[in-house]
Amino acid sequence: VEWNLTPFAAHNGLGKVMVIGSSGEMQYSSREGTDPPRLVIDYLVPTVTTETHTFLPTNDATVSQAKPKLIFGTKPTLQVKDAAKDFNAYVKFNVTGLTGAVQSATLRLWVTNGGPDGGRVYSTSPYYPNTTTQWLETGLKWNNAPAISGTAFDAAGAVAVGQWIELDVTAAVTGDGRASFALTNDSTNVVNYSSKEGPHAPELIIITN
Repeated sequence: VEWNLTPFAAHNGLGKVMVIGSSGEMQYSSREGTDPPRLVIDYLVPTVTTETHTFLPTNDATVSQAKPKLIFGTKPTLQVKDAAKDFNAYVKFNVTGLTGAVQSATLRLWVTNGGPDGGRVYSTSPYYPNTTTQWLETGLKWNNAPAISGTAFDAAGAVAVGQWIELDVTAAVTGDGRASFALTNDSTNVVNYSSKEGPHAPELIIITN
Protein backbone atom coordinates (compact mmCIF):
# COMPACT_ATOMS: atom_id res chain seq x y z
CA VAL A 1 0.00 0.00 0.00
CA GLU A 2 1.38 3.38 -0.99
CA TRP A 3 0.45 6.94 -0.02
CA ASN A 4 1.72 10.03 -1.82
CA LEU A 5 3.22 12.35 0.82
CA THR A 6 4.96 14.67 -1.63
CA PRO A 7 2.93 17.85 -0.94
CA PHE A 8 3.36 17.43 2.81
CA ALA A 9 7.10 16.69 2.59
CA ALA A 10 7.80 19.56 0.20
CA HIS A 11 6.29 22.22 2.46
CA ASN A 12 6.67 21.01 6.01
CA GLY A 13 9.26 18.28 6.06
CA LEU A 14 8.33 14.85 7.36
CA GLY A 15 7.96 14.27 11.05
CA LYS A 16 5.30 11.91 12.33
CA VAL A 17 2.98 10.19 9.87
CA MET A 18 -0.24 8.63 11.23
CA VAL A 19 -2.42 6.17 9.33
CA ILE A 20 -6.11 6.19 10.37
CA GLY A 21 -8.56 3.69 8.94
CA SER A 22 -12.11 4.70 8.05
CA SER A 23 -13.80 1.38 8.82
CA GLY A 24 -12.88 -2.14 9.80
CA GLU A 25 -9.52 -3.37 10.95
CA MET A 26 -6.35 -3.29 8.84
CA GLN A 27 -2.98 -4.74 9.77
CA TYR A 28 0.43 -3.74 8.39
CA SER A 29 3.88 -5.09 9.04
CA SER A 30 5.78 -3.06 11.65
CA ARG A 31 9.54 -2.47 11.52
CA GLU A 32 9.87 -5.68 13.54
CA GLY A 33 7.90 -7.61 10.91
CA THR A 34 8.84 -9.22 7.63
CA ASP A 35 8.27 -6.10 5.49
CA PRO A 36 8.88 -2.93 7.52
CA PRO A 37 7.35 0.38 6.45
CA ARG A 38 9.45 2.37 4.02
CA LEU A 39 9.65 6.04 3.16
CA VAL A 40 10.84 6.37 -0.43
CA ILE A 41 12.10 9.81 -1.49
CA ASP A 42 13.05 10.69 -5.07
CA TYR A 43 15.00 13.91 -5.49
CA LEU A 44 16.86 15.75 -8.22
CA VAL A 45 20.51 16.73 -7.89
CA PRO A 46 21.07 20.22 -9.36
CA THR A 47 23.36 20.21 -12.37
CA VAL A 48 26.56 22.17 -11.76
CA THR A 49 27.66 23.97 -14.91
CA THR A 50 31.37 24.69 -15.24
CA GLU A 51 33.28 26.91 -17.62
CA THR A 52 36.89 26.49 -18.70
CA HIS A 53 38.96 29.60 -19.39
CA THR A 54 42.38 29.40 -21.06
CA PHE A 55 44.78 32.34 -20.78
CA LEU A 56 48.12 32.86 -22.51
CA PRO A 57 50.84 34.95 -20.85
CA THR A 58 51.14 38.65 -21.44
CA ASN A 59 54.78 38.49 -20.34
CA ASP A 60 57.32 35.79 -19.48
CA ALA A 61 61.07 35.84 -18.98
CA THR A 62 64.12 34.18 -17.46
CA VAL A 63 66.39 36.07 -15.09
CA SER A 64 70.03 35.13 -14.50
CA GLN A 65 71.98 35.77 -11.31
CA ALA A 66 75.22 35.47 -13.29
CA LYS A 67 74.06 38.22 -15.65
CA PRO A 68 71.89 40.36 -13.38
CA LYS A 69 71.58 43.28 -15.79
CA LEU A 70 70.73 41.32 -18.94
CA ILE A 71 67.16 40.93 -20.26
CA PHE A 72 66.08 37.57 -21.71
CA GLY A 73 62.38 38.27 -22.21
CA THR A 74 62.27 37.62 -25.96
CA LYS A 75 63.96 34.21 -25.77
CA PRO A 76 61.91 31.14 -26.86
CA THR A 77 62.61 29.32 -23.58
CA LEU A 78 62.16 29.82 -19.85
CA GLN A 79 65.01 28.40 -17.78
CA VAL A 80 65.10 27.08 -14.22
CA LYS A 81 68.34 26.08 -12.50
CA ASP A 82 69.93 26.21 -9.06
CA ALA A 83 73.70 26.56 -9.11
CA ALA A 84 76.33 29.04 -8.01
CA LYS A 85 74.38 31.44 -10.24
CA ASP A 86 70.64 30.74 -10.48
CA PHE A 87 68.12 30.91 -13.32
CA ASN A 88 64.53 31.71 -12.35
CA ALA A 89 61.53 31.91 -14.67
CA TYR A 90 58.66 34.38 -14.45
CA VAL A 91 55.30 34.27 -16.21
CA LYS A 92 52.35 36.66 -15.95
CA PHE A 93 48.72 36.47 -17.11
CA ASN A 94 45.88 38.95 -17.37
CA VAL A 95 42.83 37.10 -16.06
CA THR A 96 39.55 38.58 -17.31
CA GLY A 97 35.97 37.55 -17.92
CA LEU A 98 35.48 35.17 -14.98
CA THR A 99 31.78 35.09 -14.10
CA GLY A 100 31.69 32.34 -11.45
CA ALA A 101 33.63 31.10 -8.47
CA VAL A 102 37.07 29.70 -9.24
CA GLN A 103 37.14 25.94 -8.76
CA SER A 104 40.68 25.32 -9.98
CA ALA A 105 43.59 27.07 -11.65
CA THR A 106 46.38 25.16 -13.40
CA LEU A 107 49.65 26.46 -14.83
CA ARG A 108 50.72 24.37 -17.84
CA LEU A 109 54.26 24.42 -19.21
CA TRP A 110 55.75 22.63 -22.20
CA VAL A 111 59.12 20.99 -21.46
CA THR A 112 61.84 21.60 -24.04
CA ASN A 113 64.69 20.28 -21.88
CA GLY A 114 63.97 17.83 -19.08
CA GLY A 115 65.64 17.23 -15.75
CA PRO A 116 65.25 15.72 -12.26
CA ASP A 117 63.70 18.87 -10.77
CA GLY A 118 61.26 20.89 -12.84
CA GLY A 119 60.91 23.50 -10.15
CA ARG A 120 58.46 24.86 -7.61
CA VAL A 121 55.90 27.52 -8.47
CA TYR A 122 55.29 30.61 -6.33
CA SER A 123 52.97 33.57 -6.59
CA THR A 124 54.84 36.85 -7.06
CA SER A 125 54.00 40.51 -7.34
CA PRO A 126 53.05 41.68 -10.84
CA TYR A 127 55.07 44.84 -10.16
CA TYR A 128 58.73 45.72 -10.10
CA PRO A 129 59.89 45.87 -6.43
CA ASN A 130 58.83 48.99 -4.53
CA THR A 131 56.84 50.36 -7.48
CA THR A 132 53.36 50.28 -8.94
CA THR A 133 54.77 49.61 -12.40
CA GLN A 134 53.98 46.18 -13.80
CA TRP A 135 57.00 44.14 -14.79
CA LEU A 136 57.42 43.51 -18.51
CA GLU A 137 59.48 40.87 -20.27
CA THR A 138 61.26 43.66 -22.11
CA GLY A 139 62.54 45.07 -18.82
CA LEU A 140 62.72 42.19 -16.34
CA LYS A 141 66.16 41.15 -15.11
CA TRP A 142 67.67 39.65 -11.97
CA ASN A 143 68.25 43.07 -10.41
CA ASN A 144 64.58 44.13 -10.60
CA ALA A 145 62.67 40.85 -10.51
CA PRO A 146 59.89 40.41 -7.90
CA ALA A 147 60.97 38.49 -4.82
CA ILE A 148 60.29 34.76 -4.60
CA SER A 149 59.08 33.98 -1.08
CA GLY A 150 56.43 32.22 0.94
CA THR A 151 55.16 28.70 0.37
CA ALA A 152 55.26 27.05 -3.04
CA PHE A 153 51.88 26.15 -4.49
CA ASP A 154 53.11 23.03 -6.25
CA ALA A 155 56.27 21.25 -7.41
CA ALA A 156 56.91 19.66 -10.78
CA GLY A 157 59.34 16.91 -9.74
CA ALA A 158 61.20 15.20 -12.57
CA VAL A 159 60.12 16.35 -16.04
CA ALA A 160 60.71 14.87 -19.48
CA VAL A 161 61.17 16.69 -22.76
CA GLY A 162 58.20 16.92 -25.12
CA GLN A 163 55.39 16.93 -22.57
CA TRP A 164 53.13 19.31 -20.70
CA ILE A 165 53.48 19.59 -16.95
CA GLU A 166 50.64 20.91 -14.80
CA LEU A 167 51.04 22.86 -11.57
CA ASP A 168 48.16 23.61 -9.22
CA VAL A 169 47.96 27.36 -8.56
CA THR A 170 44.33 27.51 -7.44
CA ALA A 171 45.16 29.34 -4.23
CA ALA A 172 46.66 32.22 -6.22
CA VAL A 173 43.61 32.93 -8.41
CA THR A 174 40.41 34.29 -6.88
CA GLY A 175 39.02 36.25 -9.81
CA ASP A 176 39.91 38.76 -12.50
CA GLY A 177 43.29 40.47 -12.26
CA ARG A 178 46.98 39.95 -12.89
CA ALA A 179 48.35 36.52 -11.98
CA SER A 180 52.14 36.49 -11.72
CA PHE A 181 54.22 33.36 -11.00
CA ALA A 182 57.86 32.41 -10.61
CA LEU A 183 59.59 29.04 -10.87
CA THR A 184 62.78 28.07 -9.09
CA ASN A 185 64.42 24.74 -8.24
CA ASP A 186 67.20 23.06 -6.26
CA SER A 187 68.96 21.27 -9.10
CA THR A 188 72.14 22.10 -10.99
CA ASN A 189 70.53 20.54 -14.08
CA VAL A 190 68.90 23.26 -16.16
CA VAL A 191 65.27 22.68 -17.14
CA ASN A 192 63.81 24.57 -20.09
CA TYR A 193 60.17 25.36 -20.83
CA SER A 194 58.72 26.95 -23.92
CA SER A 195 58.05 30.67 -23.49
CA LYS A 196 55.31 32.52 -25.32
CA GLU A 197 57.84 33.08 -28.12
CA GLY A 198 58.45 29.31 -28.33
CA PRO A 199 56.43 26.49 -29.91
CA HIS A 200 53.99 26.04 -27.00
CA ALA A 201 53.25 29.09 -24.88
CA PRO A 202 52.51 28.62 -21.17
CA GLU A 203 48.84 28.34 -20.31
CA LEU A 204 46.74 29.21 -17.30
CA ILE A 205 43.62 27.02 -17.23
CA ILE A 206 40.89 28.27 -14.88
CA ILE A 207 37.65 26.37 -14.22
CA THR A 208 34.70 28.28 -12.73
CA ASN A 209 31.11 27.41 -11.92
